[in-house]
Order: sequence, then structure tokens, then C-alpha cells
Amino acid sequence: MIDREPQLGVFLASGPTVTFTLLQEGDVEAAGQQYRLPAGAVTVQAYGAGLRIASLGRINLGPHLQIHAPAVGRRVFAATLQAPDGKRPHLEFAGQPEVHLDSASRKAVLVERIGMETYLAGVVPTEMNPGWPLEALKAQAVVARSYALDRFLQNRNDAWQLHWHYTVDMAYSGVKPLAARVGTALEQTRGDVLAWHGLPVPTLFHACSGGRTESAAHFRPDLKGGDKLTDMTVVMPSIEDPAAEAGTRALGMQATHWEWRATLPMRSVSAALQDWAEAHPRQNLVFGTVDAVRPAARFPDSGRVSKVAIRHRLRGKELETLMDGNDFRLAVGPGVVRSTNWLSCTIAAHDGGTLVIAGRGYGHGVGMSQVSAYQLAKTGNGADDILRLFYPVAALVKMWP
Repeated sequence: MIDREPQLGVFLASGPTVTFTLLQEGDVEAAGQQYRLPAGAVTVQAYGAGLRIASLGRINLGPHLQIHAPAVGRRVFAATLQAPDGKRPHLEFAGQPEVHLDSASRKAVLVERIGMETYLAGVVPTEMNPGWPLEALKAQAVVARSYALDRFLQNRNDAWQLHWHYTVDMAYSGVKPLAARVGTALEQTRGDVLAWHGLPVPTLFHACSGGRTESAAHFRPDLKGGDKLTDMTVVMPSIEDPAAEAGTRALGMQATHWEWRATLPMRSVSAALQDWAEAHPRQNLVFGTVDAVRPAARFPDSGRVSKVAIRHRLRGKELETLMDGNDFRLAVGPGVVRSTNWLSCTIAAHDGGTLVIAGRGYGHGVGMSQVSAYQLAKTGNGADDILRLFYPVAALVKMWP
């Protein structure tokens, strides 16, 4: 089992070429030779069965490059990344850059190699407001560390274990000035992980439960531990969460995180579902012009929508297709339909038809509700209390000093 802080591989970018910027002169070793790299832009190209660095000419450096460079303060290199939503943030990093050849796609893959605790310093203040109470930040630190350690074990034989973007893993913003409270939260929880049967829990979390969390057994029924066998869904059951409403009220988030209302033109629903079906061919879904949407089934414990019935016209026929509730939310926009905890779903006739959904909460609803963690900490609960509420059977263990 893990007894020391692991070095993580964080995926940053991939393509026929990848580019990053060294803040100081560094070096790369390949085939027994060492090459100096000047400070500035470094462009690596996938070429045949190996990699080339543009500034070094046509030298084939092999399929794996480890670059070593000193830090400027805490910063070693920088890169402009491509987010799934089209944004291109320019981030700086404290770890060392690596480039791997993906032999299947023939692409170069840029990876940051970084210690777990340094990585968490770029996650915790991105996932949770650094001005929130210390005990909430400590709970977030433990949850993020547990999730990251599970990913490390699951993917330890791969070139990277975690993706930098929150749509894949957790939100990571590289190295930035660290707020004192976040630093304290990381220091006081260093090495602390939630475990089940000796394995780190893949601790899911979300913005706001809307009053009751979702069961991991509904959201990820196949969720296993690092041994690929141990069922982890039992660690995250559906629970009552009365702190959610008070938290949204204290934070002024009632309209976005407690009770929200989504209004979507039916033409945009049609287009979104068609795009989703095309992007997920294994689901064997086909959609035409959508006329109506209704919740077809709910989970008995959480009350969240498990299946959505979609009535649509396709090739001259009127059809009704069932779709997973969370997939529907992701397809039409998780920032618009903010959860599957729907209070109502209606069709308005104006403007060619409009889907109107009212609901509660924000996110998939599994595990810790961050807004609730804020409220619980504000009213005197410690990080241990918060973690015990959302992950009731997990043990808090220290994996490394």
C-alpha cells in the first residue's frame, strides 16, 4: 500500500506537436545523451516511433522525454491549454514537464510530473473558495487527496493519472500564490485519506445537493477501488442534507444552487441531443425533432430523475426514446439543467416550443456537497464531522507523514 507521497502525472495537452515554455534553461536526456534546452518555448513533435524537439533538429529522442529545469520561485514551466469548452487558459506549473508518445494515436502527450501535496495546492483553491471556513477547506483537501490517490492507483502504469480539467477529473489551475487558509488546510491534513477496506475512496463531490445527495450506486454503479474489485458505491449513499438550503442562503446562491429554473428552446434541445447521440455512438441513440420531454422514472431513495422520456419526430415517425437522466443533463448543458433533482418539467407553447425545468441543487449530487460543507463548518462542525456525514462508512487514515 502507499506509504509515501506519490509523484503524479497530470495530463495537460496532446497533439501532433505540443509546446510549453521553460522559465529557465533546462536539459533533456535521451539515448544516453544529454541536451541543453534554453529558456523559452519548447516544441515537441511526434515523429514515427519517437519524439523530436524542434530546436534540436532531426534527432529522434525516443518515445519518452523527461525534461529537468530549475524553478523560478515555485514556477518551472508554463503552457496554454485547450479546455473542452473552447477556452485556452495559460497556466504555470511547479512540477517537471514530460512528453510521451501515444503510440496508438501517434500524438505527443504533455504531462506534468508533480508531488501529490503540491498538486493539491492547485486543486483545493480552484474547487472551493479559499475564503471559506478552514474546516470546509480541510474536508475538501481530504476529499481531493482521496480521489487523486485512487486515480494514481487505478492508472499507475499509464503515462498520466489525472487530467487537468474538471470535466474529466478535478479542476486544477497549476501553481498560483497560495492563500494562507488553504495552506493551513493542506498542512493540517497532509497525507490524510478516506479509505474503505484499506483502499483510497474515489471520493466524488459536487456543488450543492439540493437537500438530499444522490447514491453513487445510481450515478456510477461500476465504481471500484484501486484493486479493480472492491465496491466503492456503498461509501456514498443517498443521505438527507439539511445544511444545503441554509448554505445557499448564507452564500446568496438560492437562485443558482438551491432552486433554479432552466428555459430551453426545443430547437436547441433537438440539436443538443442529436450532437450527443453522434458523439456517443455506443449508446445507440438517434434523435429527430424533439416535441416533448418528461421524467419517466426516479430513484426511490434520492427522488432524482433516473430516466427521461423524449418524444421526437424522426423520418416521418413519432417516437419516444428513453435516455439516462444524467446523460440528458450533460447533453443539454449541465450549467443550465443544473441537476437531475427536478421539481417540474413542462412545455411552453410560445416561440416554437420551450422546455421549462425547475429543480434543486447543482451537480451530480454524489458525495460531499460543497455548499453544505461551508454551512456545516460555519456552524461549528469539524472536517471529520463533514466527511463522516457524506462518506459514513469510510475511515480517515494517514497514508504518509
